[in-house]
Amino acid sequence: MELLLGFGSAHGALKAEDILNKAGVSFRLVTAPKTIDPACGLLVEVSEINLQATLDALKNAAFEPKAIYRKDREP
Repeated sequence: MELLLGFGSAHGALKAEDILNKAGVSFRLVTAPKTIDPACGLLVEVSEINLQATLDALKNAAFEPKAIYRKDREP
């Protein structure tokens, strides 16, 4: 299962990208669906397997997501 992490702004998602790259965590930056976060524009997508490592890396940098969403499977 894939999860989407929202940071409230594209700037926040880009900051998370920098933190996660430095931590060596596997993730993708994706365009935010308007139904989830119309103000943000970008979300971080991680697999459920990598969620804890992602959250730990962000917490160590004192930067945590504002929301976590479960991504529905695409048809």
